[in-house]
Amino acid sequence: MGLREIKVIFFILLLACNLMDTSCNKVNTLSQGTSAIKVIGNREDNNFLWFATDKAGNIYTIENQDKAIFSNDSVFVIKTDAALNVIWRKPVFMKGGLVAANIMDIGEGLIINLNSASISSYPPLIIVRIDYDGDLIWSKTLPMSAAGWVAFGSNQTCVFMGYNTSGAPFACETDTGGNLIWTHTYPVGTGTPDQTCRFGTFTSDGSIVLLGFNYWSDSITGGQQARIIKTDPNGSILWSDTIRNIIPGVFESAIQFLTCAESADGHIVCTLGASLDQNNYQTYAVIYDKDGKNRKITDLNTPFYFISVGSAGVDFNFYKTADNGYFIGGVSKTSGTETHYKIFIAKFDANLNKLWTQTYGGNYDLLSGAVIPYNDGGFLIGSTTAAFGKGKNGNDLLLMRTDANGNLVK
Repeated sequence: MGLREIKVIFFILLLACNLMDTSCNKVNTLSQGTSAIKVIGNREDNNFLWFATDKAGNIYTIENQDKAIFSNDSVFVIKTDAALNVIWRKPVFMKGGLVAANIMDIGEGLIINLNSASISSYPPLIIVRIDYDGDLIWSKTLPMSAAGWVAFGSNQTCVFMGYNTSGAPFACETDTGGNLIWTHTYPVGTGTPDQTCRFGTFTSDGSIVLLGFNYWSDSITGGQQARIIKTDPNGSILWSDTIRNIIPGVFESAIQFLTCAESADGHIVCTLGASLDQNNYQTYAVIYDKDGKNRKITDLNTPFYFISVGSAGVDFNFYKTADNGYFIGGVSKTSGTETHYKIFIAKFDANLNKLWTQTYGGNYDLLSGAVIPYNDGGFLIGSTTAAFGKGKNGNDLLLMRTDANGNLVK
């Protein structure tokens, strides 16, 4: 084969990479004039927290902080349509000292859990339900201090997971009226009391998977261990597992489960982050069968240098897609020389082979970001940045939509 033939083959491969999103690592540079993004600002502070969608494709985003109008820790909900046009923006249960952690569509309104901005005293958790016009239906107090996540099941119940008023891992289930069905406190691990259920999901058989972590200190395994608990539908433990390190004999300063999904054949597929130091972060998939046996760990080979993991996994998300594949989305630095955080999406097939990645950002930081599936098979991205200067204190809320291949929808 001559040089000319080699050049022709290279050109064809390069053209194929540009035409087929499933074989490329694509970088999307965002600026204030990018037509595909919605910038919400013009106030003292706009900080993205989480979002949910209804069956009609409307988007409900929770944000914190608006010093120009209320206190530094007020909670607002913004409703936008599928084209990201703002329909309304309303305060939710205005009471000082609260920070929203999650919002969930329950088919007849939305549930929001409100944690205290000061967790040192372990105050009780407040949950609220609003209708699709943003009007308060009810508010309730639960016997727990903070909930990092809320899951909504096919049986029309909500499970809140976090820690109780003593700081121990805790979960409880309510009906859609906020009435308690059961509560459970789970065993604490060896180490400090800084431990929590940070994420959870229902499985197809009605069971519940809880993910968390606590601190462990010795000279071999590192400072933080990941814990998984699978419960029956009433919150009682069926099995559990703990991972202290990925690389035997290597000190890993942070090991924690992030989020999880159920595969088409009933396996539990969890994402796990392991950090040797702040500049060496690896992401893995941990796969269990439904009985917690035959654990398998595989490197996801994501080209991301350091991932910012916020409370409740807000900055790092893992979901099953409609084609029975998976995607990871979140906030990351993309290389050892990268100085700014960007949003990323990595798509995998059903066997966790990476198909493509897309990165979104610019010469600035995108913080507190999240990626969730959108109703049309694409993705919904939310984030906070100080780059565009609309907020009086610098922070703006960003919303973006993509198609199923991660390309921005204008």
